Amino acid sequence: MKLKAGSLLYAVYICLLISIFCGALIFIFNLDLQLTQRQSIRSELIDRCSSCLNYYMSQSNLDLEEATQKIDLFEDGLQCAATKSDWGAFSIIQVKAFFKKDTIAQTAFIGKKNDYEDLAIYLCDWGDDLKVSGLTQLQGDLKIPNGRHRKISILGNSQLNQPMIDGAVSSSTQLLPEIKDNILDEPKVAQATILSQIRSRKLVFNDFDSPTMLIEVSKNERVSNRILKGNIRLHSLDTIYIENTSELQDIMVTAPKVVIESGFKGSLQAFAGNEIVVEENVLLDYPSGLFIFPGQYEFDKKITVAKNARVFGGIIIQGDSFDQKESNSISVQSEAMIMGDIYCNGILELQGTVNGSIFAHKLNLETKNGSYENTLLNAEVKATERPPGMLSPCLWFKNDNNTNGHGIVKTL
Repeated sequence: MKLKAGSLLYAVYICLLISIFCGALIFIFNLDLQLTQRQSIRSELIDRCSSCLNYYMSQSNLDLEEATQKIDLFEDGLQCAATKSDWGAFSIIQVKAFFKKDTIAQTAFIGKKNDYEDLAIYLCDWGDDLKVSGLTQLQGDLKIPNGRHRKISILGNSQLNQPMIDGAVSSSTQLLPEIKDNILDEPKVAQATILSQIRSRKLVFNDFDSPTMLIEVSKNERVSNRILKGNIRLHSLDTIYIENTSELQDIMVTAPKVVIESGFKGSLQAFAGNEIVVEENVLLDYPSGLFIFPGQYEFDKKITVAKNARVFGGIIIQGDSFDQKESNSISVQSEAMIMGDIYCNGILELQGTVNGSIFAHKLNLETKNGSYENTLLNAEVKATERPPGMLSPCLWFKNDNNTNGHGIVKTL
């Protein structure tokens, strides 16, 4: 029986289609296998990043200025390395895991654990006892002048003059525990631009694996309707005004004076030469910080946290000489709340709440009837209300003989 030529051609076509279909199945199977393997390797690299981060955080010495040599923790071919750099008062650690041409990175903020978690107040001893009045509440240990405190009446109402103190009391010295020097350095590499070139309501995100983005703010220019996140530094030679229409996260702000206007919500570290003002109803999320160090301006440096403002992080004002300390001041107004620590090498006026510790050269209270030195009225300092695991800036403390080391503030 003879086949027609057309039938033979159809048979060839069918065989060709079958071979293409089989080849496609083999290709899809092979591709799926490769994708599965890559996904498996990626998952293992992510897990290895976490393991390596925990490994490096467990080391007593975290001075990783340059990239560490690659290590193979479990001798399975997956290697990792770490670098550490400063980001304001906190630090950044970046861990990378490698396998052949694949790399996964994990970045985290680092804070410092300290040995003062049970301390409510450290007040320098210049001969004047600590005085408490009204509904003041102090929960935690006290290191105060002469190891003494006493109750006084300011408001004249005995029913509203019931201060409460719960904690061990001991004597202080004339000096605060020493903190590290200001670690705010100019970025080695930066992407420079000006604020006017940043479009309103457009997200600008800069990864911490990239060079710092340095945004210059001109005189009389206000930071409004900007969305800035990550490795970004706002800088000005004049006052920086941050409006509540802006969304800022994890950035730094440096200027002679910084004003955070009423209603703002975000997280930032503000470094000022002379003054920082946090207006009413501001919310600064953890980890935020307000810092003034000795520099161009020697005297009359001031940080103000207004009524109903909330700061989750640390506040530091530093002074070198006795005269500088006498002219420095921090004011925490009524109904304001600080979740963290205040280090005031100056005069602290506290009328709000601190859930953490305060370190002060002196205290002061101003009322309509006069001025009261080393006095607290209706203030609350509760070291016991600090959240477990909350970390301080890496500036604290220089000589605390800390065995607890560092910890992770947040992953990025």
